[in-house]
Amino acid sequence: MAKGFFISKAVGIVCIVAAVGAVATIIALSVVYSQEKAKNNDSNLQPTKPPPVTKPPGPTTAKPSNELWDKYRLPSNLVPWHYNVTLWPRLTPDATGKYIFTAETVQGR
Repeated sequence: MAKGFFISKAVGIVCIVAAVGAVATIIALSVVYSQEKAKNNDSNLQPTKPPPVTKPPGPTTAKPSNELWDKYRLPSNLVPWHYNVTLWPRLTPDATGKYIFTAETVQGR
């Protein structure tokens, strides 16, 4: 009796076809890689220039006006521990065409 490793004819053919397919895939990928590398190494490419340095934008917060509601603060002798605020937004405009809300506050101490 012979000693060794034996495979059937069908398994041998499948292995040979798989090996040929793997070699063909490696060759095709190497050709595509070399074409892409040549395309990237073109002498027509110009080096990129850094963007020009610009002045950063100024502050985006609007300056407060001198209207009463911009100056409305609690007196310094009144320091609440917490606020209970309830707001009712009106989703339809009033007679003047403005959207308003109604509010109720309860200050606790």
